[in-house]
Amino acid sequence: MIHLPEEINRREELQRFENMPEMKWQEVKGFEGIVGEPFRAGNEVHVWQASARRESHSIGAYYRILSDEEKSKAMNYKFPEARELYAESRINLRLLLAAYTGLDASTLKFEKTKYGKPFLSGQPQGEEIYFNMTHDERNVLYVVSSKRDAGIDLEKVKDHLDWQDLARRYFTAQEISFVEALPHDDQVHAFYYLWTRKEALLKAIGIGLSGIEMMKHTRLLYHLHQQFHLASFRFSPMRYCSLAISPTASKINFYHLPS
Repeated sequence: MIHLPEEINRREELQRFENMPEMKWQEVKGFEGIVGEPFRAGNEVHVWQASARRESHSIGAYYRILSDEEKSKAMNYKFPEARELYAESRINLRLLLAAYTGLDASTLKFEKTKYGKPFLSGQPQGEEIYFNMTHDERNVLYVVSSKRDAGIDLEKVKDHLDWQDLARRYFTAQEISFVEALPHDDQVHAFYYLWTRKEALLKAIGIGLSGIEMMKHTRLLYHLHQQFHLASFRFSPMRYCSLAISPTASKINFYHLPS
């Protein structure tokens, strides 16, 4: 008989949900001293929040570091705001990964898994840097890790969403029972809390939402919980964020990306 995964033990889950910490961001002026031995050894995971929206002229100054493919994709966006958001998120990603790899931001090469998850190519074996990103409206978050891949998901609570239907389709019976046992006003928040945890796991293993159907199977959840540590946070009163990281990572640092 299989034991229930940690995530759907109702008492422990309720404690995690009710006592979810806020994300406490550190302001830094640069990257000096951040990429130290604790990070290199896999004992630290870093989460970065992009700085406030850059002015258009500032984006243009960094536009040169984007690849031809990234520039082409940016131009395919119909609306200027979406175009700038994409370009800014890719510029920030390149600047961030350049600090961790020591390479020039414009020379970084990306490839994708068969499920479409991007990764840095051409890295020395044993020195790989892993990343994942998520965004909600203009909030863009990046997780960076070494030794092991990671996943991050940020979601804004949408009251109009038919979350009950999604829960019936993609949640285990135990998860549905957990949500339904809560006071009515808390149920939609509990849904998003659990959803971000599922999506963070799927992103960590490189599958993404294409694998959401699998996440209603208790046996698979149990297996994934042996591979990753899940941590959930309140990004704001109406936004939840979850991370799936290596079990060896004992510390998560939150930083604002320098402008």
